[in-house]
Amino acid sequence: MGRHGTIAGRKEAQDKKRAASFTKLVRLITVAARGGENPEFNVALKHAIEKAKAINMPNDNINRAIKRSRELMVQQLLKH
Repeated sequence: MGRHGTIAGRKEAQDKKRAASFTKLVRLITVAARGGENPEFNVALKHAIEKAKAINMPNDNINRAIKRSRELMVQQLLKH
């Protein structure tokens, strides 16, 4: 393996850490978005988005998490 194996192993470890932090923040954004989708009026969502941007999470992931929260709320309303 040599040098390539070392680089691949290091990258794999870094990607694993990054994926874990992305997952935690997506969950945080999803929960915070229940209080409203506009970060100007929802302080919890604003802080969650700021944390996500601090670790360079793509905007697409942030928007997907907010959309998922909206879809979950609609599903819960339709059940009752």
